[in-house]
Formats: sequence, C-alpha cells, structure tokens
Amino acid sequence: MERVAHALGEACVRLHLAEPQVCRDITELFRDDVIRVLQESFLWPSEACAVLVGPTCGHFDIYAPWNVSLPRVPKPPVKPPKPPKPGSPQNRILFLTDIHWDAEYAEGSLIECKLPLCCRNDSGRASWKHTGAGYWGTYGKCDLPLRTIENLLQNLAKSGPWDWVYWTGDIPAHNVWSQTRTQQLNELVTITRLIRKHLGPNVTVYPAVGNHESTPVNSFPPPFVHGNRSSDWLYYTMVK
Repeated sequence: MERVAHALGEACVRLHLAEPQVCRDITELFRDDVIRVLQESFLWPSEACAVLVGPTCGHFDIYAPWNVSLPRVPKPPVKPPKPPKPGSPQNRILFLTDIHWDAEYAEGSLIECKLPLCCRNDSGRASWKHTGAGYWGTYGKCDLPLRTIENLLQNLAKSGPWDWVYWTGDIPAHNVWSQTRTQQLNELVTITRLIRKHLGPNVTVYPAVGNHESTPVNSFPPPFVHGNRSSDWLYYTMVK
C-alpha cells in the first residue's frame, strides 16, 4: 500500500496535476479508499489508470452503460401537485448550505496562490492591503472566516422566526488534501452550536450530510463496510 500511494503521488507530481504538497498529501489521505475500490472493481488496468491519472494513461467512459437491477414493484400513479388555496397556512423555511468555514482564513493573505485554496495563513501576504483577503471574506479561491458565518446567523435570527431549517451540509473548507476526522467533527460541532445559539434551541433543523463532511472528501462507504473504514465516526456525531 505504501508503495502504491507513493507511486501515485509521484505520478501526480510529474504530470503536474497539482502542487507537490497537494499531490503527496491527497494520495496519502485517499490511499486506503482507492486501493480497496481498485481491489473490488471490475476495471481493466488501463481503465483504472485513466480513472486515477486521466485520459493520457488510458480510456474510461463514465457514461458507459451501467446495469442497474430495479425491484419489480409497480410504480404508484403520478399525481400532479396542486397549488394551495388562497389564505392557506404558510411556513417560513430557512435553507442553509455550503457554509465552507475555513479556520485558517487570514485577512490580508493572497487571494490567488498555487494551492487549490487561498486566503489562508500559508498562502502568503498580499503586497498591497487592498488586494489581500478581506475581513469578511473574498470572492476567489477562498472560503469564509467564522465571523462571517456568525454574522449571517445573527441577521437570520433577526429575520425570523423560522418554522424549520433545511441544512444540507458542506461545513468544512476546500483544503481536501490536509483534513482530519478530528477537524471535520470539531467544525460540525462548532457550527451546530452557533445555529442553536442564534436561531434558538427549539427551531426544528433537518440536517443532511454534504460531500465535504467526510474525509477523504466524497468518501461514504456503503453500509456493509464496518470498523475504522466506515462512516460511523461522522454519523454517530451527527446523531448527537
């Protein structure tokens, strides 16, 4: 496994797919998942190489026909939705999604850098104050500081009350090559507490897991995967 991860990381570096730091960190992070998938997949070697490296290494058609067996259960008849009658009861619903809090956001840091995510302590400092990352956030390859998220929730509380909240995840930042489970859980707990603090403990929140909640990103093993390789570490914390 170590040799496979090292080879993939070096291939990423030599093909200039990302910065060397990102290549090596992300292949190490995805190592166990990638090897398990390759072991249980039905891909030919050239297809596996194309999935990992790209079309320069082989051919893989993601739109190729898939065999999906569906249960032989008759579908219920389609009933077109009917608009509510005038004067019907109304609800106020808040939809929160893709907060992407970056705990390492740094005001005055570079907005454009070599890494996939900038505006951070390790991005370097902007030469001119007005060209660096802003206090509340910056449009670019950047995520949000915590103060912006809390300010958002404070203003949403003033716009309330809300009957319920749909919260569709994606709390962590986009530094997918350097995340840990501990960091992901800390961010989940922190934002959950802020929502309860500002929107109130009695508001009903319907949360859903975003693709960035897990680490590695997008990694949600099926239910038959147990132990340390499962997603129990995330789901059990969400239940609490």
